[in-house]
Formats: sequence, structure tokens, C-alpha cells
Amino acid sequence: MENLKILNFSFKKISIEKYKEDFKELKIQNKLDIISITPIKNSLLKIKEDLLNVKFSYILDYNPEIAKLEIEGNLFIAVNPKDYKSILKDWENQKLDDQLKFSLFNFIFKKVNIKALNLEEELGLPFHIPFPSIKSLSKEK
Repeated sequence: MENLKILNFSFKKISIEKYKEDFKELKIQNKLDIISITPIKNSLLKIKEDLLNVKFSYILDYNPEIAKLEIEGNLFIAVNPKDYKSILKDWENQKLDDQLKFSLFNFIFKKVNIKALNLEEELGLPFHIPFPSIKSLSKEK
């Protein structure tokens, strides 16, 4: 996968609901899925690459039935014509090249994790990823 360019990122749905305050036995599960990859007809931009719309879904489940966060969105990506055909052909079978998948997932994770952390703070939920902390290097007596 050569020269993948992310041109746009947008959220289409953000939903979070907190069912209870009891965080005992909390287990947080996350799931990121690519929902669809579709061609974008480009008549406005003067670029050599072909454009694709990547729709995604991200879910954080706070179990047992404590809270749920759902985010859906889109990425517009530009790829060279060779990769464009290959991506669309692979997607017909709901498959993605590993390099493309890792690039997309890493980019999406950065965006959704920032949004999720903000929402978790607002609703008083435990953070789904650990924050760095400072520990004393001296030995306690």
C-alpha cells in the first residue's frame, strides 16, 4: 500500500449511556469495525489519486451493563489507482490488506480514543485506557 492519504475524518454518530454507578467487576471491551468502503466520484479536487469513503464503527462496552459508548464515522482516503482497484476487489469479500487495515485502525483509534476519554470524564466513567503515572523511585521504609 503506497501513499495512503487521509483527506477527511468526521464523526456521524456519538452515543454514550451510563446505566449505573457501580464499577465492581468492571470489564471494558472495545470493538472497531470497518462497515464499508465505497468509491467517491471526484470532480472537484485536482489530484491524481482515487478517492474512497471508509465508514467505521467503534464500541466500548462497560460490563456488566454499566455503560456503552458508540461512535460511527467516515474517512475519505486518497490512494493510487493500482491500490484503489485492489482495495475495492478485496472489500468485495470483506477483506483488507494488513498494511491498509493497520494504517486505518491506528488513525481511527487515535481519533476515537480522544473523544471517548473526554466523554468518559464527563460521565464519570473509568477511563478505558490507562494514563501514565509517576511513581517514587525511593524505597519506602
